[in-house]
Amino acid sequence: MNYQFRALQLSFILHALVFLIIIGISNSIIPTSKLIVIDFAIEDSQRSGVKSQESNTRPQTTESRSQRSENKSRRLKIKNRR
Repeated sequence: MNYQFRALQLSFILHALVFLIIIGISNSIIPTSKLIVIDFAIEDSQRSGVKSQESNTRPQTTESRSQRSENKSRRLKIKNRR
């Protein structure tokens, strides 16, 4: 049982070292000054070029979720340019 416990400890130490090395390498490869904006919003039909008859007859009164997220990402990009 002593050898198994020692092997378990060694395994944890080696895995932790590999994990820390990967984090250290990834921080040095990717520059932190660049901001990457990932938008998971679903595009509405007007933006994708496919218009339905409902969108032609009914005026859009509220801003959709995807439009709000696009506006937010534009504001972030403008802030980062300054």
